[in-house]
Amino acid sequence: MGLPAPKLPPKPSYPKTRVEGALDSWWRAQESATARHGNPFSDAATKSGTVFGIQPQVSSQEAVTVLIELKAILGYEPSSNVIKRGGYKSCDEFVRDLTTAVEQEHLKKHH
Repeated sequence: MGLPAPKLPPKPSYPKTRVEGALDSWWRAQESATARHGNPFSDAATKSGTVFGIQPQVSSQEAVTVLIELKAILGYEPSSNVIKRGGYKSCDEFVRDLTTAVEQEHLKKHH
C-alpha cells in the first residue's frame, strides 16, 4: 500500500468581480483627472473627419498603469500583453476586453 498523494494547494480562482471593479474605478479616475485638467482636444474630437475623432479615450500606454493595481488583487502583475493595442474608446470596452484578457492569462498561469 502506497502513501496517499500529497495534497496540492488549491489553484486560485479568478476574481472576476474584483478585477472588473478595479478596472472600472481606474477608468473613472482617469476621466475625473481629464475633467479636472480639461481636454484641449474636446472640440476637435466631436467633429467628424479629424484625427481626434478616431483617437482612443485611453491609450494603450496609459492603460498599462492599471496592471499595478491588479497586482494587489491577483498576487502578481499581469503582463502588458493583456493591453489591447491602440487603446480603448469606452469604459465598457476597457473593462470587458481587459477582464477577459487578464482571465485568459490567469488561467494559463494557474493551470
